[in-house]
Amino acid sequence: MWVVPAVVALVWTVLDGRVIVEIDHDELAELLMELKHDLGKHMLLPVSILPADATDAEVRSALAAALRRTRPGIAGPRSARRVFQDFRQELGGTTFPGLPEIEMALERALVWDGMVDDLSGGPLERARVTADLRAVGEAIGRAVRMLREDCGGPG
Repeated sequence: MWVVPAVVALVWTVLDGRVIVEIDHDELAELLMELKHDLGKHMLLPVSILPADATDAEVRSALAAALRRTRPGIAGPRSARRVFQDFRQELGGTTFPGLPEIEMALERALVWDGMVDDLSGGPLERARVTADLRAVGEAIGRAVRMLREDCGGPG
């Protein structure tokens, strides 16, 4: 656990030349940790728990679950894309170091969604799928560390 200094620095957004305070570090850290749980864990889990000798059909089914039914909930499962859209909505217009990296990693992972049902390209490369899904959680983790370091807490 890290401790935020008494004066909490804020994350800023520049809109039409005006600086608007959107969200403080604590709130952003909480949102990022939720995102890491939802995308870093729930998106990777279906593929990562497959046995080493899983068939291509099993990999495709797990990948579909990972990307299309990422986060279970009372209102039904949310896709990885929807989870991230909800995160961005909670942020409002706030940006922070690491956000572009998270977006790029997620977009790379979401490319696989178009390949789940397309059998014409042959079997999916499970190692690449896993690496791309894992990269999303890693990018979020780096953003969390940057935020903590910015607040003076341990990285």
